Amino acid sequence: MNTIVRRLGFYLIAAYAAVTLNFFLPRMLPGNALQTILQSLRGTTLTRAQLAAMSAQYGLDSHQSLLSQYLGYLGRLLHGDLGTSTLQSVPVTTILANDLPWTIGLIGSATVVAFVLGTLLGIVIGWRRSGLLDALLPVMTFFQAVPYFILALLLLLTGGFYWKLFPYNGGYTTGRNPVPEGWNWPFISSVAEHGVLPAATVALASIAGWIIGMRNMMVTTMDEDYVLVAAAKGLPQWRVVAVAARNAILPSISNFALSISLVVTGSIVTEIVFSYPGVGYAIYQAVLNADYPVMQGILLVVTFTVLGANLLADIAYVILDPRPAGRADRWLFPPRPTHRTTHRTKRRTKRRTTHRPTPRPPRRPRAGPPAYPAPPRCSSAADCCCCSHCWRCSVRSSPRTRPTGRRPPATASRSRPRAGSRWAPTSSSTTSCRRYWPEAGTHC
Repeated sequence: MNTIVRRLGFYLIAAYAAVTLNFFLPRMLPGNALQTILQSLRGTTLTRAQLAAMSAQYGLDSHQSLLSQYLGYLGRLLHGDLGTSTLQSVPVTTILANDLPWTIGLIGSATVVAFVLGTLLGIVIGWRRSGLLDALLPVMTFFQAVPYFILALLLLLTGGFYWKLFPYNGGYTTGRNPVPEGWNWPFISSVAEHGVLPAATVALASIAGWIIGMRNMMVTTMDEDYVLVAAAKGLPQWRVVAVAARNAILPSISNFALSISLVVTGSIVTEIVFSYPGVGYAIYQAVLNADYPVMQGILLVVTFTVLGANLLADIAYVILDPRPAGRADRWLFPPRPTHRTTHRTKRRTKRRTTHRPTPRPPRRPRAGPPAYPAPPRCSSAADCCCCSHCWRCSVRSSPRTRPTGRRPPATASRSRPRAGSRWAPTSSSTTSCRRYWPEAGTHC
């Protein structure tokens, strides 16, 4: 969810930049829409009030500053007002409402058909390498290399004029037997028949790219270790291909959104050749007649369409990406570091450690000698028969006869103690060593 929110913020910034550029770009060009209107109205006398009203209508009031015009443009845009056409004297939204559905139906259907068909063929060709379907690649590459207008003319002549398979002019049947417009079957069937040749032009010109891209990705993905493991586990062959295709399709999804702008550019030529009503034909007429409001409105709509398609592609990329959370956009949007010594939190951590230092763990006590009760002294240093190596006699003890009492100091076990010291044996003690030395003999 955080990934989608970040991408949405990025596209909002891009949309604002497009709106700003759409406002300033026509004002950087020489002349304006008002001069174009005055040239078309030669021989007509206009008063100053009429000129001022026309300037206010087209947003070209010279008495306002550029900032005031920009803020007014943003306000009108938020209310859905894209201006008024200088050629037809109707709102731009009306022109777009009439032409945009035709372009969406034509370009949308052709692009989706080319993407789906090209992706499926690429998966099959990449899975069955060196098969019969590989012969389609040179043919599809030829159609991709042919320009849009030449391919459109070829289809118009062969499929429409000579063979008369489909109609090749207009968007629906007009003339002697016109079809009534509306959601009825005669009108829908007529629109579908008139859209076959333009849609085939766009699909044939773009399907080769999807086939080649998907085929190359499938060839690379089929040699990955996880695909070989899936096949070694005994999964069905269609499951193995599905695992490989899910990873190989990710670049195609990203390219799908980017190709929409190129397809819109090609649709302009296609609509002109087939006289098909749509945005492409409308922007062609606007360029010929210097209709700046229509050009601005169409440019803005195409920009928003491309940004929306990219956003949908990013959402689909996040859903289809089999990797864990964070996914492929970590290089673009890295996660916020949490370590205390990073440059973002260094100052805050330093202030925190100055007032509240982190407590250190307590030190472990050193292991010392075990505490045993002190045994009494031996009765005699010379006649100690209990062990012959009594610790109290300051003689090295045997491992078999190690005492159970307290050890003497380290100096006492290395050399004989001085006479009269605490550890020196005395004859005043009459207690036997047998009580304190379990391995001792029978008597001392």
